[in-house]
Amino acid sequence: MFDRDQVHRTYGFFKVCVEQDDKSSGMKGTSNPAAKGEWKRKLKKPLKVLGVLLVLGMAWKFHVLGPLGTAAGKLGHLGSTVQEAGESVQEKVEELSDAVYVRERLELENAQLRHWIEDEKFNCRTLAAERKTKEISMRLNEKTGALVGRTLASIDYRPPTHLLPNQLLTLAVSYFKAGESEKSAVIMTFLTGQEENDTYKTPKNYLLTGISWYRVDHFNLAQSYFDKILQEKPAKELLGYQAQARLWSALVSKRLGQASKSQEWLTKLLDHHPHSMEAAWVNRSIAGVTHE
Repeated sequence: MFDRDQVHRTYGFFKVCVEQDDKSSGMKGTSNPAAKGEWKRKLKKPLKVLGVLLVLGMAWKFHVLGPLGTAAGKLGHLGSTVQEAGESVQEKVEELSDAVYVRERLELENAQLRHWIEDEKFNCRTLAAERKTKEISMRLNEKTGALVGRTLASIDYRPPTHLLPNQLLTLAVSYFKAGESEKSAVIMTFLTGQEENDTYKTPKNYLLTGISWYRVDHFNLAQSYFDKILQEKPAKELLGYQAQARLWSALVSKRLGQASKSQEWLTKLLDHHPHSMEAAWVNRSIAGVTHE
């Protein structure tokens, strides 16, 4: 606020004014002590005021302006630091955004790759199933004899070549339940006729195949599948299928006009499976005929 030079200049100004006043009053060079003392008293108060102002100015400079300047410098440094931090954060955000974009792109490419692989696997399975179905068809025509060959040749339906065997079985069961016996008979004949795969050569599948052929009036072919069930050694888990095979065999013989043979099959059913549901059905039928 005030500096030393400014105070000295002010003091000099007062001194000049005093001297000029002495000249004008004719007192310069006087030896009157009373007059000099009077002027000293007049100057004493202004000089004290100047001294106080000098001290206050120096205190203001060193104790107020100095810390304010330092604080301003620190604030400026803090501002630059905050700006640098903001720029660094922005760079990190951009890097993170780029990383997220790259990750999402990689995930999309991986999903597309997995989809392509699944498609290729499905195509391979489809080709394998088609080749397998054709091989089964050829072996059936060669090995199962003229009966199956002629029967299959007379039917326009062919199993889907793009399905796997287990899928064909599901389809055949669906056809069987829906009453489309010709389709279920063709598919089951393919499945149970595989030479290198015994998975589907079960009493349950033979029974389904035989019943399907019976429903489309191919009785001799149906009987060949019932015979496959009865050729198995009797076992607890097979008794139900063998009881049904004997009952259906009796129905086949009846449709072929072989009444005595049909009766023979029913007798065997009652002898081998007296407590079966099929035997109960036969007994009720016989009781009804006798009652009439």
